[in-house]
Amino acid sequence: MARIDLDSVRRDLPADEDSFTPAPAELRLPERRFESGRKLQARVRKQLARSTLAALADADRPDRDELANDQPVILHPAIRRHYHSLKTHLSAFDKSTCESLAWTQKYAPAAAEEVLQSGKETGLLKQWLVAMKVQAVETGGDANGDKSKSKTDTAPKKKRRKNKLDDFVVDSGDEESDLDELTECDEDENFVAPTLQKRSVVRSGDVSTKDPGKLKNAIVISGPHGCGKTAAVYAVAKQLDFEIFEINSSSRRSGKDILERVGDMTRNHLVQQHKAQPAMSGEASEGLNDKQESGKQGMMTSFFKPKPATTGKQQVKKQSKDKVEQSSKPAAPKAQKQSLILLEEADVLYEEDKQFWTTLLTLMSQSKRPFIITCNDESLIPLQSLNLHGIFRFSAPPTGAAVDVCLLIAANEGHCLARSAVESLYQSRGEDLRATITELNYWCQLGVGDRKGGFDWFYPRWPRGSDLDERGEVVRVVSEGTYLHGMGWIVRDMVAATPQKLLAEEEILRQSWDSWQLEMGDWFASLNMDSPARELSQSNERSRQRLAALTAYDDLCAALSDADTCSAGAFGTVLQEHIDPTLPELTNAVKDDFIIGRSLLEADPAAPSACPRTDISLALQSLARQTLHSFVKGSCDASWLRPVDEGAAVSILDASFSSRRRALTRMDMAHAFDPIAVSPKAQPTAHLDPSVFDRTMQLITLDVAPWVRGIVAFDHQLMQERLKLSSLLSEGGKRKRMRTTRSAYSALEGGERRLTRKEKYFGGSLTTGLVMRTGAASFQDALPVRVRESDVDETVTSSPVSAGSP
Repeated sequence: MARIDLDSVRRDLPADEDSFTPAPAELRLPERRFESGRKLQARVRKQLARSTLAALADADRPDRDELANDQPVILHPAIRRHYHSLKTHLSAFDKSTCESLAWTQKYAPAAAEEVLQSGKETGLLKQWLVAMKVQAVETGGDANGDKSKSKTDTAPKKKRRKNKLDDFVVDSGDEESDLDELTECDEDENFVAPTLQKRSVVRSGDVSTKDPGKLKNAIVISGPHGCGKTAAVYAVAKQLDFEIFEINSSSRRSGKDILERVGDMTRNHLVQQHKAQPAMSGEASEGLNDKQESGKQGMMTSFFKPKPATTGKQQVKKQSKDKVEQSSKPAAPKAQKQSLILLEEADVLYEEDKQFWTTLLTLMSQSKRPFIITCNDESLIPLQSLNLHGIFRFSAPPTGAAVDVCLLIAANEGHCLARSAVESLYQSRGEDLRATITELNYWCQLGVGDRKGGFDWFYPRWPRGSDLDERGEVVRVVSEGTYLHGMGWIVRDMVAATPQKLLAEEEILRQSWDSWQLEMGDWFASLNMDSPARELSQSNERSRQRLAALTAYDDLCAALSDADTCSAGAFGTVLQEHIDPTLPELTNAVKDDFIIGRSLLEADPAAPSACPRTDISLALQSLARQTLHSFVKGSCDASWLRPVDEGAAVSILDASFSSRRRALTRMDMAHAFDPIAVSPKAQPTAHLDPSVFDRTMQLITLDVAPWVRGIVAFDHQLMQERLKLSSLLSEGGKRKRMRTTRSAYSALEGGERRLTRKEKYFGGSLTTGLVMRTGAASFQDALPVRVRESDVDETVTSSPVSAGSP
């Protein structure tokens, strides 16, 4: 039997025991770092927004004079909490434990101020819940056996003789209890906001009323996905110690189910009874005080010494004295346990959720518990039937603050990310903060690509004190570059495994359409073809060469036209999709899976098992680009016509996320112009008065909307000029609340009161952002430029300049 030469085997083994087969090309490995929380904080600080950096610098400045006029830059409470926790926070990986909470739950806002909303809806929500607190209800006897005095024991009140003038004067509280819009918002930021919604409405007189019975016990919170509706409710409830009974769309919500869950809770009171601790005897308390004053503790031997026996008379005196003291002390009131009912996604109801609104309206009328209803679409909520305190309309969190929070959350978990990558991810998710944090939670894992299953990423923490740096701070494990720009947008394995560039380009074009519904092969939209065409036209080439370039460009257009013909509508969207008329009609059981409130249209798109027309179209688009690239390569810079790789695809997708075109619908017109569709002086009639805003979309868009937009734009510009004058004339340059009367405006502008234009031509009924959204983004520059050209050397005028005036 041959022997194994162990020495030769050892020589054949690699000298470096840590060297392994190199990682595949498609795997992107992060960089491992070991540093303290203070150093990580300084590293992440470079990625924060400029406003956040200014606020942090202002907070760290010790020589700031509080009596000076300069106002400090306010830092958002959520950003402040996550930023300062970086110094001391340790992740589950640093503690060698398992994480049981997702990032969305672990880093949820803990107070109303930490919700990422630019408006004051969260403050009003907290104010309403404070007013809705149920006081403790004492019924029956107390702990000592004494019965409380009932209402029947009191003497009945004498009836007052009615007067004819009773209820003649209307209380001002009745007028203030109407739903009014929140007008104290900054219209500069919402002037042309593309995602602007209607303003929130609230009953301003309910919370300030002295009668808690007049306070409405229901509100509606609406807004897009991931804007913080549920997070705001839980944050305020946690801050005010409310218990939440949540009913969401994951279970059946029929009338019977709602009664079984919260029916008893709405009719009964939840009382927290704290047992009274027996008071210490006089000698024990005196002895304890003596020991505390002397600063000495009793020896162990004193524990075993026998106590001198007390006489019976002394015990009787002590017991009688204790009874007198207990009877003289008032009984501690029972703490009322606060609770609220949260109805999540009330606009998502199915056929099995029958009697939902009927049961809910009954519970609201019988209970004093607060009801909070959240939804994404207000049109599916019976707002007219609900007796609401207000409708809080949330919007998507601001991009700067949302990206800062995501960066700080990832840093608290040990991941140092680039701001551009997180900002692009936030835009790709449609400004959904919850989806952004969830995806970061998926990608950001410590020890990615480690050959030993993450053991090389552990930092030794034993013996105690060995994990401290030179400043005595705990060293953390940090992963830099765990999530990169565009990670997960395209399946990278298939692109990296394809050796030929044209085949890889076709794969990228196919994935961009299947995943994002983006036709990247439309080179006129995805590539910048203006600059090379201008360069070729302005070059000193001969006419024959310029004609050849024009012919090559014509060939590109013809090839793209042929690609559209071969696709046969495969790249159609919305109303251009091909439907399959051969599918059978849906059964009633399948129809019950769709939400009620919307009409079901059975128009399923065709889904062929093989689609060669798509492959042919993508191949033609790729070959057309390659042909033009071969022609232009020798005459000018052809880098913009190179095959689309992963980096170029990510850039094109990123640009498409930031410049999404939103189609103008009839509902947008209704939200913008319905407040002026009917005259406010019109009397209510049995029939519907005709209005120009009820006619065709073309008539409204071309004839009426431009005039209204011009008036609203002029009002906005005039208001900006008045605010500028008011800030200049105010004391010390401070911006105070400006008076909005005609007399104040005439004094400000130096004109006559009868010639002074009022604040808004249409009053406060129209929302500037909603009206301006019905036109192009460049429309707002037309009228202000016209006004500036005509009033260069003049003062501000209150009379509008018409478009046709000379």
